[in-house]
Amino acid sequence: MLIHPREALAALGVDPRTVETVILTHAHYDHVGNNALFPTSALVIAQREIDFWTGPLASKRQFAAFVDQTDIAGLIDAQQHGRLHAFRGSTSPAPGIEVLELGGHTPGMSVVSVQTNDGPALLASDTLHLYEQYEREMPFSAVTDLAAMYEAYSTIRTMLNGGITHLVSGHDRSTLSRFRASNRLPGLASTIGTTIEDHGSAPR
Repeated sequence: MLIHPREALAALGVDPRTVETVILTHAHYDHVGNNALFPTSALVIAQREIDFWTGPLASKRQFAAFVDQTDIAGLIDAQQHGRLHAFRGSTSPAPGIEVLELGGHTPGMSVVSVQTNDGPALLASDTLHLYEQYEREMPFSAVTDLAAMYEAYSTIRTMLNGGITHLVSGHDRSTLSRFRASNRLPGLASTIGTTIEDHGSAPR
């Protein structure tokens, strides 16, 4: 990591202890590895994702390499304490935010659409590690359901034709240069539209 997520959140004016909801697009270690920073937050994740990573196939080498069992145990603990909000299909945890389960990369792989003051943005997460995957329909090597991955590309294409203005990939190095640089984390974060940081105050 170039910066610890705790430090990045602090630079953005976010206190993880006060965050009400955290959306988890899937359970791979690089997407759930810092859940402990949010000890009281509700965790939103697809039910199929939980079912798979707590089921018998999760221990197979091809799948197990992408998860940390400590992270999975953390999800189970959150579930036992009523903090895990598992959904099927889609859910809207807050106004202007919709989480849509697409599958492919993982069984419950999800994307998040967010309404911004510069148009709707789609946080594709690892549905698109790289923009090339979508543009050339080139599936990523880490996949649980190849057919679902192709279908996810089609769904994203439909969403873009239906009004989504900004497409944000999960791992493409060009993502930062496609959007406006963050004043608080230059070179490490970008923004879409006018954000709270433009007004010099921390999020509440």
